[in-house]
Amino acid sequence: MLIHPTADRLRLLSLRAMAEAYLAQPHDQATLTLDFDARLALLVDAEVLARENRKLARYLKEAKLRIAQASLENLDYASRRELDRALIRQLATGRWVSHANKVEGAVLSKELAAHFAAAVYDQSFGETTFHDLPGDSRARTRLGLDTLRISLTTPTQSPFGVTLNELVIPGHMAPKNAGDLPAELLCVEQGTVYLRVGDREYSYSRFGLEGRDAGDQSAR
Repeated sequence: MLIHPTADRLRLLSLRAMAEAYLAQPHDQATLTLDFDARLALLVDAEVLARENRKLARYLKEAKLRIAQASLENLDYASRRELDRALIRQLATGRWVSHANKVEGAVLSKELAAHFAAAVYDQSFGETTFHDLPGDSRARTRLGLDTLRISLTTPTQSPFGVTLNELVIPGHMAPKNAGDLPAELLCVEQGTVYLRVGDREYSYSRFGLEGRDAGDQSAR
């Protein structure tokens, strides 16, 4: 069987890697023992891998990196650079990307919800009740006037390297009947501050303030 005309047709279809792998198969005894489907799968894999490599090379060229072959595995953690290993590992997980998507999604959903709960402009805020909020929740909640600013019983270092003396809790995350209760410092673990205010617990990290449910509290 003439294989070169077939390889030429593959090249005309821009399947160059598949063509080269097709020409190489007759010279590989291990490949010749495989059935048709397995050999075809190898050809497809060769083309996919070549395209992914070309795409990566193009991205690296467009990025114009000073060191194009840089990688986290080869990162220099010399003390003079003052790099935080834990933070680098955290960034490498891509959690920042998912966190950004979560925040953007939350902002969009709030904007859509606010669109259907718009205030009537010819009434004062004190007289306007929003139909989608429980009880007699009024415009002050929408404007963030229910935000609590609570002092810590024990000041500590924040995840951003400054002294944390007080905590700002949005109204929807505030504990019930908080009153003038202070924020109790529970512990600090791997740069995350754990606190308790009234009947609720919180974690404060570089990702912001987050409420903690029963499962999170038992896992700490």
